[in-house]
Amino acid sequence: MSTEENKAIMRRFSEAINQKNLAIWDEVCTASCISHDPPPGEITLENYKKGVSGWLATYPDWQLTINDEMAMGDKAVVRLTGSGTHAPTGKKVSMAIISIARIVDGKIVEMWTNCDYLGLYQQLGFELVPSKGESEG
Repeated sequence: MSTEENKAIMRRFSEAINQKNLAIWDEVCTASCISHDPPPGEITLENYKKGVSGWLATYPDWQLTINDEMAMGDKAVVRLTGSGTHAPTGKKVSMAIISIARIVDGKIVEMWTNCDYLGLYQQLGFELVPSKGESEG
């Protein structure tokens, strides 16, 4: 596959979330595709879909914007901004995301995704680290 084709596969994967149609992932991923996302361990495609479905229930208007994309060899990378409304609180939030996929014969076989959960939780009002200038002791 060309690098342009691999980037197109990653765009389609991301756009499936915007369309709220995770069945598209069955078209662009192998059945044995795994995600190396936290929490620890490898996550199967079906379990990844369940997790994202839960996310979309909590953030029903969640949208991904592709900021950058690149590909080299069998890997494609997207830098995204996710944004939406946290349904329980009504707060608008955004999150930086970087996702890397390994693509073989036109299908994603494994992925690594990092999300700025700390920034997201801070937007929701969680105090996870001391604020700047807070005294120690």
